[in-house]
Amino acid sequence: MQELRLENKIFTSTLYTLYGILITYPLIFLEIYAYQLSGIIAAVMIYSISSLAMGIAPLLVAPLSDRTGYRLRYAILAILVGSIFLLASTLVEQVSLVIVLMIIGSAILQIGQPLFIAFETERREKVGRSVGDVYLFINLGYFIGSVVYGYFIEILSFKVTSISTSLIGVVISTLFLPMKENRIHSDGSKHLKIWDTLKSMDKVIVFSSILAFGPALVYSIIPIYYTNLLRGGVLDWGVVNAFATLIGIFVSPYVGKLIDSIGIRMTLAIGAAYYPIYYLSIILYPNTIFFAIIYALPFWLFVWIPLFTLPALYSTNEERARKVSSMNFSIDVFRALGGVAGGSLYYLLDPYTFIIISALISTILPIFSLQTIKLKK
Repeated sequence: MQELRLENKIFTSTLYTLYGILITYPLIFLEIYAYQLSGIIAAVMIYSISSLAMGIAPLLVAPLSDRTGYRLRYAILAILVGSIFLLASTLVEQVSLVIVLMIIGSAILQIGQPLFIAFETERREKVGRSVGDVYLFINLGYFIGSVVYGYFIEILSFKVTSISTSLIGVVISTLFLPMKENRIHSDGSKHLKIWDTLKSMDKVIVFSSILAFGPALVYSIIPIYYTNLLRGGVLDWGVVNAFATLIGIFVSPYVGKLIDSIGIRMTLAIGAAYYPIYYLSIILYPNTIFFAIIYALPFWLFVWIPLFTLPALYSTNEERARKVSSMNFSIDVFRALGGVAGGSLYYLLDPYTFIIISALISTILPIFSLQTIKLKK
């Protein structure tokens, strides 16, 4: 009997897509659930704390991954453990404990993304394209998950959806864990610690990841804005995200090619220019259809793909997971800070003032960031 190996393109593409389906729930819908449980503060906190935890969690795994050379195996184990925590959140009644368990589960599930990028980029010469291809299949999963979860929540409940998501994660990990992974390297070092991952975080990583702060300001409250201020339904929110990710599926490979052509810095500038325009437009014309159209524009890919391409491009195979995870951590720190700032401003100010301030910050920060980082391209 032929041995099943994870290097098979069909298997990796399927894994990335299933992963995308799975994490759609914590990324897009759990914030609405937290809002229903305990209001705007809980919603913002689950976004911000989850973002920070999503950055910390890969730090625990990256040194082990670089030491052993395994990438996908640890990503699959993270899916299993994260799913168990998400399932545990459905078995308790205390709201604060439910939210804590959801945050932990969401964070552990997110370990997979930097490991997928490390796996692909150490096997291909065109780094930008390889990162773009990972996002292509994850976006395909987002598309499917946005529609399926929106429908499930509409006809069933958040609790039943959480149980279903957890069971899907267990099934995915059970199917993929027995497969063999061919390691590119295994340095066998016993000295790689979490501190080694943090030490790999240099000035370029920190100052470029500041670009995540601006999007987080408004994205931390976007689900609440859509379902409460615009009066859109949960299923509608799922369809809006499905529409956005469908466009992202087609654009992802081209963003990777664009990075390989014009460079990381110029691609980041294109992506950063979108956010202040987007913010001002949704407050000047608060309409669900217009919101769906402008939300679907795939400029977020012009930020996230180059940010994750950067550490993959400037690292060796032996340190790849640590470099990508340090970028992941730095991004999520600024996402968490942006979420807290956005939630606080939204709570204290009227929506119009909040959006105008967010647009100004999203204009100034990229100028500072892109002027500070020095890249070959």
